Order: sequence, then C-alpha cells, then structure tokens
Amino acid sequence: IPEDLFTLKKLKVFDVEVNKLTGTLSSSISAWSELNFLGVSNNTLTGSLPSELGSLSNLRSLWAANNDIVGSIPNEISMLDKLRTMLLYNNELTGTIPDMKNFQKLASLNLRNNNMNGPIPPALYGSAGLESLYLSGNEFTGTLPPALGNLVNLNALWLDANMFSGTIPPEIGDLIMIETLYLQENKFSGSIPATIGNIEKLTWIDIAENSFSGSIPDAFWDIGGLEYIYFSNNTLTGTLSPSYSNPANIEDLWLDGNRLSGTIPLVEEG
Repeated sequence: IPEDLFTLKKLKVFDVEVNKLTGTLSSSISAWSELNFLGVSNNTLTGSLPSELGSLSNLRSLWAANNDIVGSIPNEISMLDKLRTMLLYNNELTGTIPDMKNFQKLASLNLRNNNMNGPIPPALYGSAGLESLYLSGNEFTGTLPPALGNLVNLNALWLDANMFSGTIPPEIGDLIMIETLYLQENKFSGSIPATIGNIEKLTWIDIAENSFSGSIPDAFWDIGGLEYIYFSNNTLTGTLSPSYSNPANIEDLWLDGNRLSGTIPLVEEG
C-alpha cells in the first residue's frame, strides 16, 4: 500500500480485496483516523498487523483474511470498541486472542486456520451481540465455561480442530439461535447435555473425534430441523432411541466408532 495514500486524512472506506497486493500493512495506517472499513482480504500481504490499528477508533470492520500475515494480534486491537466484524482467517497468525472487554458491538469473529493458541478470553463471553464465532483449525485450549450461555445471539459456533477439553456446559442450551455447531476434533469429554434439545434452529452438529460418553439424550431428537449429524469416533453408549427419526430432514447420520448397542428402531412412515 503506497505511503502516499495515508495522506487521505478523511478516508472512511478502504477496500482492495481480491487483488494481488504484496507487502505489509504500514504503521502509517494510524493517519486514517476516520476509517470505518478496512478490507485487504484475498491478497498476498505479509508481515504482522501493526499495533497502530488500535488507534482507528472509528473502525467497524477489519477484513484481512486469506493473506500470509504472521505474528500475533496486537493487544491494541482491544481498543476498537466500535468493531463489529474481524475477519483474519487463513493467515499464519500465532499467539493468543487479545483481551476483548471493549468488544461489546462485535458481531462476527473469524480466526479460522491460523496457528493461534491459548484459551478463549473470558471477556469474549460478555459480547452478547456476537452472532458468529469461527475459531476452527488452530491450537486453542481450555474449557467452555457456563458463561458460554451468554452468547444468546450466536448462530454459528465453530471450534473444531483445536485442543479444547472438558465437558460441554448445560448452558449451551441457552444458545437457541445456533444453526451450525462444530466441535469435532478436540478433546471434549463427558455426556451430551440434554439441554441441547432447546436449540430448535440447529441444522448441523458435528462432535466427531472427541471422547464424549453416555447416551444420546432423547431431547436431542426433538430438534425438527436437523439435517447433518456427525457423532463418529466417541465412546457413546446405550441404544438408539426410536425418536431418532423425528427430524424429517436428516441427510447425514454418522454414529460409527462408538459403543452403541441394541437394534436399530424401525422408522414409521408418515
């Protein structure tokens, strides 16, 4: 990005996505004090995110996905209290998610497919307006606290292919807006909470490749909109409830690699 552009002091939108730009994001970006949209996704940018991004107090959208950006997300990012979307997926980012206590307006956070680690910062669970959280394909650790239930507007929760552990809190049933829930390829254990049956909008659930145990709660089969169910390679036990045919739109039902027993109930035609 040419340095001359930073003389545009009144710039509010800078969108150069889907080009062949190279180089780094300059620290001179702080000159764009009125900027509310920064879109540099789908280029070949390198280097790290400058700490000066934190001075863009009017920024609402930070889109820098699909580049070759390295390093950690600067802590100064947490100063962006107007930020609504932060899309940094498919880069080479490392380090932890910075403190997000000021992100009260955040609606979408996408950090998929980086090399980040550490736990989800507790302050993130206070972002009640969050609608989508995509953290797949990193090395995040830690457990999911009861505060997860605060994210009542969440419609997509993708935590797959990380190193999360522990049990799923029953408060997950408070997330009644969720449509896609991806928890596969982690180290989760314990039983599937019966409260998951409260998530009436759920269409896709994947908890494969974990260590879940116990039986599949009957309430789960009351979710009428389910289409894709992947429970493979856990240690689930018990029998398959006759209610498994309640969701009429199921396209994929994968229960292989568990310890289920008994017979497969007949599906009544209706």
